[in-house]
Amino acid sequence: LNGGGGSLFEPLKRLGMILGAFWAVIYALYGDHIKVLTHWLIPMTIITGLFFVPTATVWIIDPVHHYHQKVDNVPYGLAAMAGHVSTIGYHVTGKIESIFTLPEDLRYQKSGFLFASDIIQKAKTFHITNTDLAENMKSFVGQCVLYDAMLGRKYNIDELRNTDDIWGLVSANPSQARSFVWRDLKVPDQPRNRPNIISCSEGVQRFNQLWGNEINNTANLFGKKIFDKSGVINPRAELLKYLPLAYGQLGNLAKDASEIIKQQMMIYSIVDGMESNSTALGNAHNFAARRAYLQQRSTYETLGAMAGETLPVMKAVLEAIIYAFFLFVILLAMLPFGYRFLLTWAQGILWLQLWAPLYAILNYIMCIAATSKTMAALAISNSQGVTIASSVGLANVNADISAMAGYLAMSIPFLSIALVKG
Repeated sequence: LNGGGGSLFEPLKRLGMILGAFWAVIYALYGDHIKVLTHWLIPMTIITGLFFVPTATVWIIDPVHHYHQKVDNVPYGLAAMAGHVSTIGYHVTGKIESIFTLPEDLRYQKSGFLFASDIIQKAKTFHITNTDLAENMKSFVGQCVLYDAMLGRKYNIDELRNTDDIWGLVSANPSQARSFVWRDLKVPDQPRNRPNIISCSEGVQRFNQLWGNEINNTANLFGKKIFDKSGVINPRAELLKYLPLAYGQLGNLAKDASEIIKQQMMIYSIVDGMESNSTALGNAHNFAARRAYLQQRSTYETLGAMAGETLPVMKAVLEAIIYAFFLFVILLAMLPFGYRFLLTWAQGILWLQLWAPLYAILNYIMCIAATSKTMAALAISNSQGVTIASSVGLANVNADISAMAGYLAMSIPFLSIALVKG
């Protein structure tokens, strides 16, 4: 739609004027000459002069994904109505969130709806991404960690389950006598070296040399899965920024992103190593343990989570459709009583802009509930950090909060229309 003489704008405007004139002639034929002036000529002249003839430049800005786009030659009516109402909605949402005490980066305007709970749920899937290193860790867990835990001299099973730094615990005093299979990491375009047997203490040294690079690779991979894949933002940097914020806000944890990622990778590796070791001893695959860790949510919770994720997307789609509907408003506004169509269109924009402030309020309320439940889940095992014992419960309580928030969010469109219509 180009207000600067585009191929679609002018024909629609002329067609609307022709239909409006035809309707006015019918009024005149029936002797109601005043209506020709009051219901068509005067409103049509004002609406055309104010809304359709002038043009403006519009900037489309997405504060969550840091996206912005300039659009020229937009009809002034569309630019003014959409621009002013969306600006007012944005600032009202900002004022509402400034009253609350959430960190700025976890507010609805900055990171979206209930983002802290969402990232804590997804952190449970963090694992070592390099296949060779993952196999090495699985072998290390089976031969070095589990035997030490069962012997109970350096640490026991309970200490392993409840520590908030698994790698620090298992690497503090590794066995000099026991050994495991180590595969050197494959170099691209180079033949793979044969596996060799190394001691647990030497394995710890090798792992320590590789942790930094593996944490960066994991942050990059899962950052792309969690954040935007379009390249507008740096997914790795966003993950490293938001991960400690989420755990700090909901769990009151003072850990950096690298510590959180390493702990989650070790939890995944311990669960994987235990299952692999059990299978190697002749036992059947423990699908119950794997299911408990990855925990498929119930239909109720899945639908709730989907509602929470899709409603903001639906809002964006409906907003785009309403802006596109201005094509028909151009035609209808030229008819007698055309200002009514313009008012109805404006109410549609106002209805959508009310969603964001109400989302911000709901986001704050559910973050308070998530904080309480997250701290309770952590306190079961170790309030200083995520452990093997608390990881499943921590992810589940945040999944429950997200599901509940999703169902509550479904009421926002109805509350908004009630406010607009009165």
